Amino acid sequence: MTAVLVEPSNCNLRTFKPAFSRITSSIRCRRTALQSSQCDEHLSLVDLPGIDLSGATLDTAILEGANLVAANLKEARLRQVNLTAAKLCGANLMGADLYRADLRGTDLRETHFMEANLTGADFTGADLRGANLAGADLRDACFMGTDLSGAHG
Repeated sequence: MTAVLVEPSNCNLRTFKPAFSRITSSIRCRRTALQSSQCDEHLSLVDLPGIDLSGATLDTAILEGANLVAANLKEARLRQVNLTAAKLCGANLMGADLYRADLRGTDLRETHFMEANLTGADFTGADLRGANLAGADLRDACFMGTDLSGAHG
């Protein structure tokens, strides 16, 4: 797959024809905000560093290898999202709902997970160095082979 660079300043992903397989739900970019109502999107390798997705609903989205470094995902709904091998260092996931999210091999250094729902999330092999997990719900989460050096909360 080829990485796709999306310029959030003026795009409408319903008409954008990138290299990924399908875009079916209504996703719109407005300035730095991507909003969606329900998402079964295949957005692997999308390049959106620093994007504001606060409050967005991206349940079951496929974001494998996505670059979401320093993204604002505060209070976003990301239930069962696939973020395998994605880059989210320094991202804000405060209050986000990552129920049963697939975060295997994901770069989550210095990510803020305060009060996030991480129930059943799979962090196998992820890098959580320096992450803030204060108040996060970690029930049934898997941390096998995860680097938690300097993580707190």
